[in-house]
Amino acid sequence: MPVASVEAVAEQIIDNGSAMGAGLRILVDDDEPRVLELVPPILADHTVDTAIHGGEGLRRLAEADYDIVLSDWVMAEASGLEVAAEARARQADTVIVLMTGWDPGGSADAQDAVDLRLAKPFEREDVERVMREAVSLLRQRRGDAQAGDAPAVAS
Repeated sequence: MPVASVEAVAEQIIDNGSAMGAGLRILVDDDEPRVLELVPPILADHTVDTAIHGGEGLRRLAEADYDIVLSDWVMAEASGLEVAAEARARQADTVIVLMTGWDPGGSADAQDAVDLRLAKPFEREDVERVMREAVSLLRQRRGDAQAGDAPAVAS
């Protein structure tokens, strides 16, 4: 699914230090190159790795533990749900965000595997909102001390 207004999102990337906990390790896994170009700069206060398909996402997960995983649902080699399951198996408190233009509806697999959903097409503000929610959830799971420092986001 195409990401709406990706150029508009790219133009809005200015560092103003608001909204999301800093210093987290985040994986962005999507088969759309534009998503991989545009989402990481929004998360500039974090360590961000990218993967161009589910298989690469699984390889990244084998190399490092992630605090938050943002993954597309439908990808080559492994689905976002497979990536989510592996991330959760490696680190139970990892927050999983499913990025998709598809409506998971009543899919029990999707409901159980992910914590949050970022509907495509999305805007910068949508990424910031879901990241605030993800950081809040991570803080609840770990306690404030381990889930990032003072709020910060490049916007």
